[in-house]
Amino acid sequence: MESWKDDFFKGKNCIKNHSLKDALGYLHKSVKNCPVENQVDLADIFFNLGVAFKKLGCIIPAVKSWDAAMCADRTGEAAKVLRTIFPGNRLDDDKSYFFLIQLSTYLGQKNSGNIESDAEKDMVLDLI
Repeated sequence: MESWKDDFFKGKNCIKNHSLKDALGYLHKSVKNCPVENQVDLADIFFNLGVAFKKLGCIIPAVKSWDAAMCADRTGEAAKVLRTIFPGNRLDDDKSYFFLIQLSTYLGQKNSGNIESDAEKDMVLDLI
């Protein structure tokens, strides 16, 4: 297996095990060494970088990582997940940052950390 893939899987495992600083290290190495033509893989790496940053409370780097994920692969799984959460295609305006901060605060207060139903999603979107 290529070293960047090893680093990617180690980073994802570190996120699962709550070793977030280690996850950032592995994911950073992975994104540095992943071939540019592997846009789908780069999107997944950037998406997971965003998850690690968000769990560390670093909102702005998380948003930038998620934005990079959407730029790398606009039709992939990461983009699909992000489009259900964020309005618009890019996260580079103040409204999207405000939305992310509010959503992160809401999710951070839940035990599951997830929106668990369409009704809940609609309620959250209406409130924000």
